[in-house]
Amino acid sequence: MKFASLTKAALSAALFSRSAFGTMALTMAPTSCDGNAVVLELKTDNLPKETSWRVEKDGMEIVSGSGYSSMLWRHEEVICLPNGHYTFTIDDTWGDGICCDHGSGFYALRLGAATGPRLASGGSFASSETKHFTVGGGAVGETGRIGLTHVENTISFRNSYVNPVVVAFMNTRNGPDSADVRVYDVTANSFKIFLDEVPGNDGPHLEEEVSYIVMEEGSHTIDGGLTVQAGRHTTTSVRRATQNFVGDGITLDAEFTGTPAVLATLNTYNNGEFMTTLVTDVFDHNFELSQEALETGSTATEEMIGWMAFSTGSGVNLISGYAPADRHNDGVGQNGFTIDLTSAGFSALPDLVVGVYGEHGKDGSYARGAGVFSATTQAVFAEEDMTKDKERQHVSEPFAWVGFAHDSDLFSVSATSYEASACKVAEDECADSSECCSGECLGDGNCM
Repeated sequence: MKFASLTKAALSAALFSRSAFGTMALTMAPTSCDGNAVVLELKTDNLPKETSWRVEKDGMEIVSGSGYSSMLWRHEEVICLPNGHYTFTIDDTWGDGICCDHGSGFYALRLGAATGPRLASGGSFASSETKHFTVGGGAVGETGRIGLTHVENTISFRNSYVNPVVVAFMNTRNGPDSADVRVYDVTANSFKIFLDEVPGNDGPHLEEEVSYIVMEEGSHTIDGGLTVQAGRHTTTSVRRATQNFVGDGITLDAEFTGTPAVLATLNTYNNGEFMTTLVTDVFDHNFELSQEALETGSTATEEMIGWMAFSTGSGVNLISGYAPADRHNDGVGQNGFTIDLTSAGFSALPDLVVGVYGEHGKDGSYARGAGVFSATTQAVFAEEDMTKDKERQHVSEPFAWVGFAHDSDLFSVSATSYEASACKVAEDECADSSECCSGECLGDGNCM
């Protein structure tokens, strides 16, 4: 279907659904839909005919758009989707995306309104870009906590996923040797997990309490109001002791009003030896991510890192937070950092995952429980390895944390109605260029 031929009313409020015969049905200006209202805002560049897009579920195309002819024009389409996991793909036939060689085009998928929670966004790509998103009231994630040693465990999911992401954290400190949680063989139904000690330690490790969070890849708003984006990043990049804190750039689709709580865990075990992750340079729209070898000298191969970014806040049985470096040393045997969980009102031990942002201590570190773990408090160290020396003192680092009641299922919010935000066409009166479909309000107060 060529949306360029639609009327202004249809452009600002069009509902698409697939009929029983596999063709596209169009309803003008509805106020709700039998499913979830997803708003696509698309601003074309100076070569609009090169742009097309599609939404797919389980490999089947649900809706698509192409045939655009107006340069630098803002189109708004409303797509009605049943609950489920989807992919959005945008293509450019020339291979230069829609930003920024030939105009500042962009796209944004939002839930329920043109100002609703953002599910995906972009504009700067080559020939194609694909984003995952989930809509509906179904479960998009879950949490858990187990007693874990160096012996591998397989954890089966309670819910079904397409592209699950796993992050994990060791809450307790029963064994003195440096070790971190290693996750691998993540499938749609389960994952494997064990405690991996650094080189030079004896290998066996006492049982520890380990929390984990599972999330479907993509951007979500979950019950309780938290915004979360989960992703998977494959990389050979590794930071080693004394090197600068630099990783691969990760751009966030979800909107955060402040520094998000970013957590990361390796989701593969390709190198067969100790390795952890580095999260650094975190802002509200991007961060950097890589493998972290500390002083171990471990071999770096291509690994997949699972990561999650959460908005911060707390509610009944949930908490998400971030704290900058506080000038108190955070290494083993030092002050460490204490997380106050009382605002979440947990009645028992929560499932809590903590991460450290690598910014200051050049030997590198990872977050690990410091010995106190209760319904109201989690103590944590920025832990170093003991490969080259036995001291594990470390300067102050920023920490991030996310916690839920034990064995929580995390549900996404749904939106069956939406608010159209019709842009103004040529010669309509305007006060600002953002009001105009063309993106330009002329000096006479009318849209171009």
